[in-house]
Amino acid sequence: MPCPYTSNFSHSNINILTLNINIYSRKMKAALFTLIIFILSLTISCEQKEKSSQNDRTEEKATKEQPKADWSSADRLKEEIELAIANDELQLVKSLKWEKQSENINLHEEVEAYLNSQGDLVKVIEYFGNSEERKEGQRIFYFNQGTVALTTELIDVWQEDGGFVLTEREIAYENEVPTQGRQRSANAIEELETQPWSKARAEEVPFTTAKQVLESEGPFKTHYLTFVQGEEALFLLFGEPKREDRFVTALRVDEMTPFIFELLENSDENRFKEVVITFKVVGGLNQPEFRVLETIDWK
Repeated sequence: MPCPYTSNFSHSNINILTLNINIYSRKMKAALFTLIIFILSLTISCEQKEKSSQNDRTEEKATKEQPKADWSSADRLKEEIELAIANDELQLVKSLKWEKQSENINLHEEVEAYLNSQGDLVKVIEYFGNSEERKEGQRIFYFNQGTVALTTELIDVWQEDGGFVLTEREIAYENEVPTQGRQRSANAIEELETQPWSKARAEEVPFTTAKQVLESEGPFKTHYLTFVQGEEALFLLFGEPKREDRFVTALRVDEMTPFIFELLENSDENRFKEVVITFKVVGGLNQPEFRVLETIDWK
């Protein structure tokens, strides 16, 4: 006859044991899964830290290897040229004053150039204004052996509140290629010189317009347009050979010549004909400045 005790152990206790084993097995699997996740997270974290450390070292190395901007040569050239101007060692040449008025847009261009004893350009200043872009200012070109070595831009940008922001930007060149730039801004010229420089993109400042104004080329050729007889002086107008949207300049006539008499008598027939002129600049120094015609002839 089977023992009741043995029979009970073989069924209920074995079931309990099996259940405990299953529970233990599931706990072991869960623990193992948790351990695997933990190990993976440590591995990923270590890899990320290693990559971050490598990136930091790479950036630090790049920063150390990047040469600091050297403006000593450009500053020295600028100082030498400005000293030569202060000592009257260079010849000053002024261009005609040009203006273009079209609807609500007003443009103006004027150039001053400093030449050495050989007639080479040393410094050129382009004065400009553009009402559409709400800015005006000057572009200064410093030359070294006939090529642009440094440009300085001083630009006023008008604000809606009636004020303006003045920005100074300098670009250094090597073999006519821009190599480095810097800039600073202020609300007044007195404040500008105390502002620190910040890095700027090394973009070329075009010399084309200044050169055309200086040489009376492109839209700045002197075609006869008409004349204006004022109460005290006669002015001849020259500019682009079209009736609107054109650059125009005026020269005062202090002395009548046979050529000028013929020009005025046949003004309509002579309109848009190109002439060659020479002129001088009078006035200035807190007085009105005029370009006065000296010679004129057909080209």
